[in-house]
Amino acid sequence: MGAVIGIDFGTTSSKIAYMQNGIVMPVINKAFATEITPSVVGINPHMQELKVGPMAERLTASAISDIKGRMGEPGKIQLGERDYSPEEVASFIFKYLKTYGEDYLDDRIEEAVIAVPSYFGAAARTAVQNAAEMAGIKVLKIIKEPVAIALSFSYGKNFFNRSLFVYDFGGGNFNASVVRFEKNSIDLLAFEEIKYLGGEIYDQRIIRFIKEYLIDQHGIDTFDDTLEQKIKSEAKKAKEALSAVEGNEISIKFPVLYNQKLINVNIQLAKATLDSITEDLINETISAMDWIFKSGRVAKESIEGVIMAGGASQTPAVKNMLTEYFGFPPYTGVEPELAVSFGAAIQAGIIKGAANSVLWI
Repeated sequence: MGAVIGIDFGTTSSKIAYMQNGIVMPVINKAFATEITPSVVGINPHMQELKVGPMAERLTASAISDIKGRMGEPGKIQLGERDYSPEEVASFIFKYLKTYGEDYLDDRIEEAVIAVPSYFGAAARTAVQNAAEMAGIKVLKIIKEPVAIALSFSYGKNFFNRSLFVYDFGGGNFNASVVRFEKNSIDLLAFEEIKYLGGEIYDQRIIRFIKEYLIDQHGIDTFDDTLEQKIKSEAKKAKEALSAVEGNEISIKFPVLYNQKLINVNIQLAKATLDSITEDLINETISAMDWIFKSGRVAKESIEGVIMAGGASQTPAVKNMLTEYFGFPPYTGVEPELAVSFGAAIQAGIIKGAANSVLWI
């Protein structure tokens, strides 16, 4: 019969999940020991080989990293010596997910539920479906990301007749939504989206912080591709570390070969500093939240819980802001980075009978 999965086709990264015995679990890319695949497609300029995911991410000069935002648009995209439609480029990502998913599950992947943004219209949704089908995946259903997130947190819980706020701060975009739980459905009452606001900008701010340190403290003012990639990698690790550690400061350590001299870099980055250089980003998300409630579509007082999704939502500043904004802390229990794929997998399980058809028990 084949495995049935849920897919989070993300702006900066994609994930897949599956259900087994009523339990949802992530699918791991065993080659890289991770659940997270960069949504990047590139061509090796020397060999003209197509690369997807982690390998494509290294091809900064010849890679496409924003294909999700092109879905449903006309025109072609040049990769190497060929032109491709947005659907074809996206299909390479779906094919890659399918390949490592089948390796991990030791089963065929033939069907999937795919989650897309709330703002996706008919053309974009059709393009996503076409891309998946080009990769050999039958699309059982396309659901909205806030609904998938709500499913991931609510499955197995009694959330009847409750309105929850979904704060989805992903790698590329921010989405604020209000969902209402009825007996066998999740209704999207309101949403506001800010494109190109997400974790990548956090990374860029930390990258700028590191570069300014190298310039000021070591006189390094030339950044070749190798050093750029190293700084980018260290910035991502620093962001994740500050979201996870109990302390208020971390060290960013790495060697740099500059003017034939080895420099051992040791930069201290405090949570307070990260908060300071990204405060405007969080303020933008607050403005989107305010707009939902000031529009009159939903009363702030009606919100009975908050769900966080997306990697950027895991920073302490976001958690503290949400607690102060609503007067109670966000729910925990599902890793925010995986919430969309988990919800899509639950929906797939419901459709195929692998999950209880009653969503909240």
